[in-house]
Amino acid sequence: MSSAKLGDKILAIVATILAIFYSLSPGDIPTGIATTQAILAWCFVPFCWFWRSRPVFSATGLLLCLAGWSATWLWGLPYSTGITPWLLAAPMAVFSNARYCPDRRIPRSILGLTMVASVISPAMWALEDNLTLSYTTGKPWLFGLSFHWLILVSAYLAATRLRGQAQERRAREKERLSGLLAAQEEERLLISRELHDVLAHSLTLIKVQASAALIAADKDPGAASAALESIKGTSAEALKELRRIVHTLRSPQSESRQPTHQLHDLEALLSGFRNAGLSIEEDLNPAAYHLPAVLQLALTRIISEALTNVLRHQGPGSRVIVSVQIDATVQLRVESWQALAEDREREDALVAAVGPAREGTGTGIIGLKERAEVLGGSLESCGDAQHFLLRVELPTRSES
Repeated sequence: MSSAKLGDKILAIVATILAIFYSLSPGDIPTGIATTQAILAWCFVPFCWFWRSRPVFSATGLLLCLAGWSATWLWGLPYSTGITPWLLAAPMAVFSNARYCPDRRIPRSILGLTMVASVISPAMWALEDNLTLSYTTGKPWLFGLSFHWLILVSAYLAATRLRGQAQERRAREKERLSGLLAAQEEERLLISRELHDVLAHSLTLIKVQASAALIAADKDPGAASAALESIKGTSAEALKELRRIVHTLRSPQSESRQPTHQLHDLEALLSGFRNAGLSIEEDLNPAAYHLPAVLQLALTRIISEALTNVLRHQGPGSRVIVSVQIDATVQLRVESWQALAEDREREDALVAAVGPAREGTGTGIIGLKERAEVLGGSLESCGDAQHFLLRVELPTRSES
């Protein structure tokens, strides 16, 4: 059951005071009429209590009470029993339903009913010189009816306008909340992508280097030591990246929103993959270092993921060419070839320790494609474990 609003409670208190007045001051009217009106006055009170919280229930009760009151008023004709404040129940019923009722047929029906009932409103009678009442005709009748209709229609239109404004506010708030949820989802996906980019290549390198250290431990302690040093550096870099991401989550929006990885970091990135066994050739247009920061971040992340996939699926010893060229657009090309049979023999022990190349879930490529599309570019990939090609095209200025 809907609880009463504060304004409705105040309205009910006013109605109670009015009911007490009618109970204690019947006036010079017949006892039967006075008693009936006193009872009806108390009947108005509960419906005022739920005027806005239960508009249909309230309007039904108010109009029934008003109809009963009008009947007692007609009962006393031709003598006047006074114009009552309860006549306001009609526009009140119209207003509350036009403002709060979801079924729009109900307020229109109430408006039509009250407009028709206006013809028998006590205000449609005129007081004669002998203090009796007579029904108006002609212009006074037309004026009286027009006045009733003006009040009722004004109540309906005012309530409808307030309802429309409230709906617009709710729609704006819903849109704002939807925008916040969308932003949160985008941020979640961004964080997921960043975590994948950081952990995928770092853990892959660590796995390969740890396997190399295990193999070289007995035969070449120096190589094992170098592999362990490489693991230490790679893990330290991964931890640094994870701390940066956590800091991004904790910091205000004014901070930590600028991309941190740029093409100047590419050489260190490639060095890590070379240490893991990849043979990498790079062809980087010097103009790439002057691209917007967000584009440099995207290129760095895409290259990192592409090399991680090469190491994971084609294995150590694979040859890779990384090319970044710029004209009307930025073109990134990462092409890789699995090691030839005679070259692979030198890597067999390492591959055996790391594990065979396996099919991926596609999450990395999907993330790269989304990253390129967010910037207004495109990504294409094709090939197999022997030969794989990744092509990315980005606008020279980010569209995000």
